[in-house]
Amino acid sequence: MTDNQKKATTYSLLSHIRNSGTFVEGPIDYFLPLAKRALNSLNTKGIKAGKSIIEISDEITAMFSLEIPIPVLSKILAKIQAEENVSGEENFKLYSDHSYQIKKYYFYEYEQLYQEKSKEIFELNNLFKEFCQINEYKTEFSIVEYIDKNKKSLLKHLNSDLKVENTKNGVIEAKFIDYFKNIPNIFDLIKNIYLGSLISTYLEFEISEYKDEVELLLDTNFVISLMDLNTTESTKTCEKVIELSRRRGYKISLMNDTIKEIQQLLYKKAENINNSTLIKYVNPEDILNACERRGLNKVDLERIADNIQDTLNKMGFFILFIQDNMRSKAKQTEEYKSLKEVRLNKVSALHDATALLYVKEKRGKKVTKFEQAKCWFVNNSINNIDTNEGIYQKEFISESIRADELLSVLWLSNPEIKKELNEDEFAEIGLNSMISISLNSSIPKSAVIKELEDNIFKYSGEDITEKDILNLATRITNSQIKNVQELNEIASEDNKIEFVKRIKEESDKQELIEKNKNNKLAALYTKLEKKIKVFDKKVDEYSLNSNLLGKENLVLQDEVQELKKQLEWEKINSEVKKWQIKSVYMLLFSLLLFVAFLLILGFFSNWNLIEFYENLEIFKKNIILRWVITGLYSVFNVFVLANVFIRYYNESNIKAYKEKLQQKLK
Repeated sequence: MTDNQKKATTYSLLSHIRNSGTFVEGPIDYFLPLAKRALNSLNTKGIKAGKSIIEISDEITAMFSLEIPIPVLSKILAKIQAEENVSGEENFKLYSDHSYQIKKYYFYEYEQLYQEKSKEIFELNNLFKEFCQINEYKTEFSIVEYIDKNKKSLLKHLNSDLKVENTKNGVIEAKFIDYFKNIPNIFDLIKNIYLGSLISTYLEFEISEYKDEVELLLDTNFVISLMDLNTTESTKTCEKVIELSRRRGYKISLMNDTIKEIQQLLYKKAENINNSTLIKYVNPEDILNACERRGLNKVDLERIADNIQDTLNKMGFFILFIQDNMRSKAKQTEEYKSLKEVRLNKVSALHDATALLYVKEKRGKKVTKFEQAKCWFVNNSINNIDTNEGIYQKEFISESIRADELLSVLWLSNPEIKKELNEDEFAEIGLNSMISISLNSSIPKSAVIKELEDNIFKYSGEDITEKDILNLATRITNSQIKNVQELNEIASEDNKIEFVKRIKEESDKQELIEKNKNNKLAALYTKLEKKIKVFDKKVDEYSLNSNLLGKENLVLQDEVQELKKQLEWEKINSEVKKWQIKSVYMLLFSLLLFVAFLLILGFFSNWNLIEFYENLEIFKKNIILRWVITGLYSVFNVFVLANVFIRYYNESNIKAYKEKLQQKLK
């Protein structure tokens, strides 16, 4: 098994532990089974002791391809020690100098589940390889590496001290996930890897939920998605951000400049609604796709733009009225200079620069930890340029965050959030966002696509069909046309015949590819789906058995506790009887002394009753002996008889003694 396959299996296992919620009290509990399996492995190998827990860390890395920092591992091992060393037996001992000792340690609880999941990951990996072969793709990552890319992006928002290297966008991996996301058995595997990847961030950061007032400043694309003018997935993501934020008392704001920008964008899209086809196919998140999905025409879109202010007021957002001096100040920032070069649109660049300036001033200082940031500029962009990547100082947390990234932090910081956002829903949101960003990275600039679309409508007539445009869009998104601008250059030379010919050629190429690959892909996922169903059945059986065992364990634990209580009371009752019998022994001893005295007196009286009474009278007349006898009689009454009464018949005294014994036993 490769390191990536081990990691994917580990992530899937972590997801199972999170979903089951069995005996999980805090973030480090997710990793207890990993450490326990490593200790079991060392024990099986005959390694009974070590000078440093680094050896345990190395074993975990070798088994699971996951590095657990030593401070975190120390906490995990301390918890294992507390759990395992019961009844006075030290099966695992962790010393203050981080050395350790293993006596008797065995752990097989997740063994069958781990093996089944490793088989699933193996089949998923083979599916990905076959998918790439069928489509003639050269892979950039494995699936787990691609998913970890999202985690690395998220980590930049959690702690600025973390060094995060830029990675490729993973277009092929995104296409693979996008193709199979409608096949539940396969997509569930990928979702489990995604969830496990996020859970592993607990090893690097202790994330606490916001307690102070937080403000979210919404970007244009976020509001567009919220109005259901993007994909249904984007709308769902943004709605969930608003829902969770409101429940936590966050302030949700919007600049009046953002409202103007939304209006202008909608009016512009309304103008092109009847003569735009290529852009819709190339960019599934374009407003025009939402219009087609919802059956909106030009008038409908213009009406939405006209009523935008009322719509946003009903949503209950706080409107910020930006003053000219704020815009003037924003024009002097480095962000504005960078955005102006990237966007090629001064108005849009100024809008974002102003928003970033507002967030900076609201924060009051540059921050290095997520929980220190009390204000965010929240976007729902699928374009790395639009998210303002690369224009921030790396040593500080950025002012901007994507909606899906904000959801991830909320999910990680509060385990109880599963009541509001279940794991399945959350994973879908995150993966859909990853897919959109990756696929969008392969698309040429919108200006180039718009120019090509205009040229198609200008020269096509009846020669270029809707199917040709769809095939052309597919080749563009698959990066199979290396230079889209070259097509525009042909059109600019008024060479209609050559332009139409090239479009038709590209369409025919794609038509042939589609015919060849669709049959192969259909056969491929049908074959794999059967295997996955078998694995899922085994995992479900394991989960059912695990749940039954868990319930049985709880019953057994209750029975053990009850037996412990019974044993404790039996021991207490035994001690009470010993305590009581001591008073009886003292009584008997006293009576024996009295009988002995009478026998001795009888002996000296020659066993004559008259002499016995005469000698007894002599004792009474002797003052010293009389005081001794009186003293002994008093001791007998006060200490002997009273002690018997107190220990046998005084309930409050007996209860007090039992409580004293209970304290000693604890």
